[in-house]
Amino acid sequence: RVDMRDQLLIHIRQFCKRQDIWFRKLEREGTDIHWLDDQPIDKAKALVQLWLDHQPLPEPTIKISQTLYGPKTQAHARITTRSINQNTMPERQKSYS
Repeated sequence: RVDMRDQLLIHIRQFCKRQDIWFRKLEREGTDIHWLDDQPIDKAKALVQLWLDHQPLPEPTIKISQTLYGPKTQAHARITTRSINQNTMPERQKSYS
């Protein structure tokens, strides 16, 4: 029973990692993804309406490429945030995924 649970968690993490890689690839290729957090449904409705009206969508506010996981998160986030604020991303930071 414990082994089955552990295997399930391993497979869930692997699936999440594949999704993460897929969405990061889409962003690198220039696809805008509008991630919606806990904002009211009105923002989602407004984005859909703009899209249906063939209007330009605003710049996404959340980018998965700026989302970091694991023990490197705190140190890397400080470097990345400082680089973004200075508008100068070091080359190795740009390709981090």
